Amino acid sequence: KLHRGWSRSASADSSRHGRLMPGARQLGGRDKDVMYKVAVTTGDLKNSGTDAKVFIKLKGTKGKVPKTRLTKRAGSVKSAKNVAFRFTKGSTHVFKIWGPNIGTLRSLVIETSALKKEEAWNLQEVEVTNTKTNKSWHFFCNQWFSLFHGDGQTSREFFPAQISKTEYEVVTVTGDKTGAGTNANVFMTLYGKTGTTGKIHLKNVDKASFQSGSTDTFRFKSNCHDNTGLAPGWYLERVVVTDLKNPQWKYFFPCGQWLAKDEGTGDICKDLIGSRDPLAIRKATKYKVTVYTGNKNGGGTDANVSITMFGEFGDSGEKRLHKTRRNCFEKNSVDEFILQCPTLGRLQRIRIGHDNSGFSPGWYLDK
Repeated sequence: KLHRGWSRSASADSSRHGRLMPGARQLGGRDKDVMYKVAVTTGDLKNSGTDAKVFIKLKGTKGKVPKTRLTKRAGSVKSAKNVAFRFTKGSTHVFKIWGPNIGTLRSLVIETSALKKEEAWNLQEVEVTNTKTNKSWHFFCNQWFSLFHGDGQTSREFFPAQISKTEYEVVTVTGDKTGAGTNANVFMTLYGKTGTTGKIHLKNVDKASFQSGSTDTFRFKSNCHDNTGLAPGWYLERVVVTDLKNPQWKYFFPCGQWLAKDEGTGDICKDLIGSRDPLAIRKATKYKVTVYTGNKNGGGTDANVSITMFGEFGDSGEKRLHKTRRNCFEKNSVDEFILQCPTLGRLQRIRIGHDNSGFSPGWYLDK
């Protein structure tokens, strides 16, 4: 009982300060006798860095290290004042945290306090080393921590990557339609449980790729299409990805849509959901979105409005809300839109906004 009571007190103290003091093992002897080195690499994309607070939790086969802030304190460690720390673009910072011996590291959770757009953070990778056993685990991230980028998450769980690289074979099938081929540059990103591959340029040096009715094969080890060239529109039938170290692991990604600004939905990037079943097709669902603009002076907008819907099976991607020959989002108006995307399951949240274009773009959104 005494030990359990001490654990609650130590946990509360750690939570209050937001991190463990550098070099402090805390009372408790062997329960806090391991130092972990955490190397954090921030991405090199535009505005990747952040001043927001960053926290980490480690989960292992023998226990866990509770939520700990990653920061470096200037001056006296006795000061309880909050200390600003910046994760700068393209940098790698090493932090030292103390905790119990948690055995083999199973996963880690990274969490940030980022609430503003300027606090968005792009995390490239994390490496954790148990200095007592000298064993390290690598985590590939390549994700945004932001309410305004990607899927809008500020907390993520990552799993250690396998040491050996996997070679993948990617087969793209271009539809047999008039103008289906493209001479634009085509890029792809694979998302898996242990991380992402990063942006991969699909190209062949020996022949022209992505011709109408053609199949192209690419191999690489280890977001989208840039709409360049004279005929950038591309009708993608499907993509097949094979793990060449485990050929039985073959994934089929049906598409059957245009990637073109002047065709279909006007999108040049698509999120495709894979399946081991070659005949599986993720069913499309139509969603009716009703937007109510408030009855306020100047409440309407001529800016371009977009929405992203998030559900238990994924997100819709950013969808433009507009109608031809009609001025939408006028003061005290109701506008209805029909959007089509793969089934999202139970909806969890939406993100809606505009590009601030046009005269007096401010908009009063009621619901």
